[in-house]
Amino acid sequence: MRRRIVSVIAVLACTAAIGTFVASIGCTKATVTERKEMTPLIEATLTPEDMNLFAEYMDPEILTEVNEELGSATPYEFLDRYIDKDPEFAEVLERYGYTTE
Repeated sequence: MRRRIVSVIAVLACTAAIGTFVASIGCTKATVTERKEMTPLIEATLTPEDMNLFAEYMDPEILTEVNEELGSATPYEFLDRYIDKDPEFAEVLERYGYTTE
């Protein structure tokens, strides 16, 4: 039980770090839930809300690993590296209107 609580705390900390990072680079585009057509991820401008939404679908261990590995990275760099480690996550992005190609 304690291990699970620690994992949840780690996920929340990583999610907050991602949101803070994205906010610090001034993303301003509409949230992913408002998107209607497919957009290449490399061309997307993601908001902190977008990154927080994506973090809900991420494996906590992989999320932490990528966060520690990259440190300061653009949302695209972060998501690209995350997909390298968890290729099935690309399906989540596609569900919200982003392609990884």
